[in-house]
Amino acid sequence: MKYVAVDVKNYEKSVAFYRDTLGWELVTYGPKESHFIKGETNFFIAEDESSPYTTYFEYEVDDIEAAKTELLSAGCSMNPSGKPKSYMVKDAYGMHFHVYEKDAF
Repeated sequence: MKYVAVDVKNYEKSVAFYRDTLGWELVTYGPKESHFIKGETNFFIAEDESSPYTTYFEYEVDDIEAAKTELLSAGCSMNPSGKPKSYMVKDAYGMHFHVYEKDAF
């Protein structure tokens, strides 16, 4: 099983972002930590205002332009990764990740 743990500064907004924008399935919700599943990967989002954000994950999409539009409207910043149809993303809550179009490389 795959796991990723992420400490965040704004817990409530982060939970809403990962659930509503990225489509992660919320398994359990707690006052300071929530468990999500996306595909075969388990994610744990925890409140920790002092933690740096150094975790990256890979996020594959069917349409990079649609994903770009949605992510930018959700407050993310995006930079080309140097590969076609691929961006490095920073969400509004401090998480960095890589988003790319399926079969782009």
